[in-house]
Amino acid sequence: MEESRGFGKSVLSNLFKSLCPQATGRHLRMFHNWVKEYDQLELLRRQVSVTRQQLHLFSSYCSKPPLPSEIRRDLLNAHQMRAPHLAEEDYLQACAPGDYRTFHGHSVVDEVLSEMLVKHLALQEEKIQQKQRLYLPNPPPPHPKQEVVKRRADLKRWSKWNEAFDLLGLENDVATKDQLLKTRMLSPDNVDFIFRLVTGRHEGEATFTRPRFLQTMSVLNHVRPPRLEPLGVATESPRSDD
Repeated sequence: MEESRGFGKSVLSNLFKSLCPQATGRHLRMFHNWVKEYDQLELLRRQVSVTRQQLHLFSSYCSKPPLPSEIRRDLLNAHQMRAPHLAEEDYLQACAPGDYRTFHGHSVVDEVLSEMLVKHLALQEEKIQQKQRLYLPNPPPPHPKQEVVKRRADLKRWSKWNEAFDLLGLENDVATKDQLLKTRMLSPDNVDFIFRLVTGRHEGEATFTRPRFLQTMSVLNHVRPPRLEPLGVATESPRSDD
């Protein structure tokens, strides 16, 4: 990776020198910084596009009507004959018409996970605006900076986040990505994205836990845990964002 970066930097330097033979080392450093900032901006734009798609998928999934009992019954009757090697829920997930929500969800889970995606998208868009503001001929005044000391989350909101996690029904408050999928509380299209958003990782030893879930919601809302925390709820030290 480092060798490829060095090669790319060398190629860019040669290109810039051919365009500007009088360029000094200082000019070359400025040029490379501009290219680096442009790459970062393009990466942010791609990330925003992915998050928007995830939010759209999640909103569409939540708005679908529940799977009619007649269709569910027909699918279950055909299960043993067509795919006996699959568990019933896996078969339903794979074969149910896409126009319906295969499994019953819960409005609190839908609301909190939607909040997570909306806040994450807003944070990404704000980062893009901050970078774009640097290149405007007459940049608008910057947005007021957030408080150095975060305010505490109100108990009502904190309780709702905990309720949403409770409704997932995770054993010992811990889940792998596959276990999160098997809660059937969110769309399979969103599981990977939400899992990575909370854990900060793709696979490996990462687990979806209550402290990480609460920490993610706190970071996205720029708050810290309330002073009077519910019994049995612990928080982890903040993890660094990617």
